[in-house]
Amino acid sequence: NDPNGQRLQKELIKMFTSEKIRIIDHLDCKDANEILLKYGKEKLKECFENAKEIPVDGIFECEDFEYDILNDYRNGQPRGTTTHFSSIDPHYTHRMGEVSIWTGYNNEGKSLFLKQLLLLKSKYDGWKHAIFSPEEMPYNEWYTDLIESYIGKSADKTYTGNLMSEMQLKEGIKFMQEHFYTVYPEEEQSLEEILKRFSYLVRKKNIKTVTLDPYNQIQHKMQSGEREDLYISRFMSKLKAFAVKHDVAVHLVAHQLTPQFKANEKYPEPNIYTIKGGGTFADKADNVLIVWRENRNVDIKDTLVKFISKKIKKQKLTGLPGEVTLNYNRGANRYTFNGESPFERIAETQVLIQPNYNFYEPQKDPFEKTTNEDTPF
Repeated sequence: NDPNGQRLQKELIKMFTSEKIRIIDHLDCKDANEILLKYGKEKLKECFENAKEIPVDGIFECEDFEYDILNDYRNGQPRGTTTHFSSIDPHYTHRMGEVSIWTGYNNEGKSLFLKQLLLLKSKYDGWKHAIFSPEEMPYNEWYTDLIESYIGKSADKTYTGNLMSEMQLKEGIKFMQEHFYTVYPEEEQSLEEILKRFSYLVRKKNIKTVTLDPYNQIQHKMQSGEREDLYISRFMSKLKAFAVKHDVAVHLVAHQLTPQFKANEKYPEPNIYTIKGGGTFADKADNVLIVWRENRNVDIKDTLVKFISKKIKKQKLTGLPGEVTLNYNRGANRYTFNGESPFERIAETQVLIQPNYNFYEPQKDPFEKTTNEDTPF
């Protein structure tokens, strides 16, 4: 059990392969002879009989996760945390380790709505975020847009009726400095380069969420002859692995296919399988979320917006699929529900962090035998 012995152990494992070898725990001794002299032959025999198999990479047993299973049982499984929209929480919450797709038609506010949810998590829960969003460059305008939503007033002097003061603008700049980081690798905007920078910010700044907005602005590296659906599957697997490894929430914005519509008729509702690039996005995502201006083609000034959670993979922990009708307040650059904005909550309601919401009605125990029917259990 000294350094030379450990090196020999690795070489023997390579020579004989791991499934043919078991490893003896030498306790606090360096070899079998020392165990014999210090503890006696029965202890040495016990060490031999309790030798453990070598774990094979990529194969797991339940016992490997015993600590996590017991911890979840004793303390509860990690649930999604509030969006600070009480109307949205039953249908979607922020949950670490998950990948959420945000989709909708072009220029209907999906990115803006996502940013508002991230802002609310920063305002009330202190969350920090990293965002790749080249469509919204230059970044000074992107930050200004965030500040307007945070303050609830315009930074454009054209809107004199609801113009923020310079002091308010500086307050917004300070807040963004503490909570939002933009990522844009200058040489190459590939997923690998973006994730490298996200990983750095997770380690150095304790980032809670990462956002890629939108998918079509990333420089994709498809293999020769690779089908697009197989590439997207590989792409989504990398996002999921990143989310789980770093324990963050990952958001990906992806556009819908251009709809077929006639003048003065409502757009069709966006569909999870009409995302540009195909249905693999929806298949591989944990959550698929839609932002839809239903009446935009009928009345461009209509401010009604629908938030729709179309797919929620882990419904008892994240929420149940459903929809909520919101309105967009142009002057404040904010979304509201029944005329109220979560940004304007009174101080007493701002103290709860990560409340334990019940997102679903109590379900009947599927294993409870209430009839004479047999159960496979």
